Amino acid sequence: DKKRASSFALFDMVYRAVQHFSFPPIVANCHGQFIAGAIATVPGLTAVTQNMGWNDPYYFGAMEQTLASQLGIVPFFYYPVFYTVTALVQGLDTEAAIQRAKDTFVPLMKRNLLFWIPVQFIQFGFIDESLQIPFLSICGLAWTFIISVFAGNAKQTDERDQELVVSMNTASKGIVTSADIEVLEKEIIKAAERDLVTNSDERSLSR
Repeated sequence: DKKRASSFALFDMVYRAVQHFSFPPIVANCHGQFIAGAIATVPGLTAVTQNMGWNDPYYFGAMEQTLASQLGIVPFFYYPVFYTVTALVQGLDTEAAIQRAKDTFVPLMKRNLLFWIPVQFIQFGFIDESLQIPFLSICGLAWTFIISVFAGNAKQTDERDQELVVSMNTASKGIVTSADIEVLEKEIIKAAERDLVTNSDERSLSR
């Protein structure tokens, strides 16, 4: 699907440029002071973190930078741009694009946090700043497969539903015979089987 591939390529280029300019301010302003301050407000928690060896401000800073990216940039910029760019390239109207976002945002955001929080903690904590974008680009290849499986083909479900509606409308135009019912039942079974196969493939690819 050339349109689908083009939409992901265009989106990835836009977002990598955003990361290039947004990471330096995040690094400059997040040094672990917020997490350290929050820990200090809880009685006894400072002693616990010290005993466990978690009191290094450097790693607090890496976690703050990760959370700033994942809870700030991702939900308020990354996904709005993703849904907008891919909808435009794939030819969706406004209503369809909004519905697609409603259907897929929460599941994708969950997978996003599970995948990217560990990756970005490594990025901010252990990767030199000059190599962070190449590192993320490599990790992004794996993420692109995930997001493509779960939200990439915007028209696939709509086309299946449309086929079923056409079959139902055709049967309802005249006298419905037992043969018409049999054909309609077969169409419903075929649609259900395609959905089962697709869901099975998606689960296999997401593992």
